[in-house]
Amino acid sequence: MPLQECLERAGYSVTWNQKTVHPDSIPQLADLMILDADTESCSLIVSKWRELDPPPAILLLTHNDAAVQLALSMQVSAVAKATGSTEFLSAVEAAIRARFTAHMSGSFARGLLRLGPATSPLADAKKILVASRTMDLNDVRECLGGKRAQYLSLAALASELLAERTLTVPERAITAKMDGTQTIQRLVSATSGDGTLSGKLIWAFLSCGAAICSLEPPDNRSAIRQRILEARKHLRARQRRLEHATHYDVLEVDRNASPKEVDLAARTLALRFSPDRLRDLDLSNLASTVDSNWQQVLLAREVLIDGVDRANYDDWADSQQEHLRSPWAFDISDSEKAKDAFRRGQHALMQGEAFSALSNFASACRAHPDNADYETYLCWAKYRSAAEKADNQLLATCRKTAEESLQGRRPWPQALVALALLCLADKDPTSARYHLEEALSVTPNLPAAKTLLARIP
Repeated sequence: MPLQECLERAGYSVTWNQKTVHPDSIPQLADLMILDADTESCSLIVSKWRELDPPPAILLLTHNDAAVQLALSMQVSAVAKATGSTEFLSAVEAAIRARFTAHMSGSFARGLLRLGPATSPLADAKKILVASRTMDLNDVRECLGGKRAQYLSLAALASELLAERTLTVPERAITAKMDGTQTIQRLVSATSGDGTLSGKLIWAFLSCGAAICSLEPPDNRSAIRQRILEARKHLRARQRRLEHATHYDVLEVDRNASPKEVDLAARTLALRFSPDRLRDLDLSNLASTVDSNWQQVLLAREVLIDGVDRANYDDWADSQQEHLRSPWAFDISDSEKAKDAFRRGQHALMQGEAFSALSNFASACRAHPDNADYETYLCWAKYRSAAEKADNQLLATCRKTAEESLQGRRPWPQALVALALLCLADKDPTSARYHLEEALSVTPNLPAAKTLLARIP
């Protein structure tokens, strides 16, 4: 076989197996396993190999972009099948060098630190933690590189390590910050010096299972986690919402909006999207979108608040109508009709006439698409009109639709009240409280929001 001959000429001892290799049949001293990415159950085989203690290095032979992505997803090295012998041997050497840094787990850590076989989770964790203090910083960087933008939070084993007094005082201070609100990159960069101490500690915690990392904060159990989760959702949605949009869509005002309404819309958007509002949050990969989003708001306000600039902009927008996606500039059939229908719907809800409310809110949505008040109250009316027949699936659908209608836009106080009602029906008082407090930050004396907030324990 050409590859085998290439490896043997380079001085490697090679064993060839054309069949699916089960871990039980792998020589325990094997440094590297090479696998064809086209092999059936490739992912399963790789996961089984990683269960060995110590695990071998893994190199996938790839043939297309899909195979390359598979290798990336499994955090293993890859090389193209058609590569030359020099490039192939370089990939082999690199994979062997990275044998214990391609993944973070107890077996990989013990192999890298030469700690011997596993014993108990707590004993292993203590050994890994102590040994990590003298490990090569380049190995730490290699392990953490692909996870730097992920949020770090503690697992149950961390409490045991703290109780055992295994951590130094500086390590305890770093551990206290692993609360799911900061990314690995922020935690490392916030440490004095070059981040060596925090980097090694994070590597040790992830390797022994004392910490976990995730693309988002793990839950909304704290106010800061809730703010980060909401801010990230809004920033992602805003990028989608404003593609090929007009200044009217940026501010969510119609063509008849007065300068005062334009200014108020910009001020309301500041409560959710201004850099000053978001500066204290670790937004990971979305942090770079904050300034550009806010500049878009400032530009829209500057143009629409000035009569001459606005007239010129309207002429331009009309000429580009077929290329723009703008429910606020072009698609409103009758805003006054929509307002009347919405008022009738709210009155019907107060009278307990859910079906009448549903009909009126639907009329408002047709007359004025993309209005958050109309869309969220339509969702609430759909749930209310089902009465006793409403099930968890209907509630989940209504809540999800209401949340999506509010994402990426300025906070609409009445819409946030409707969303809070759905959250309370869904037995989620934490989210309901968050939405009501946000509504009151815009309209401090909103009666419905104040009443509902007072009822939440």
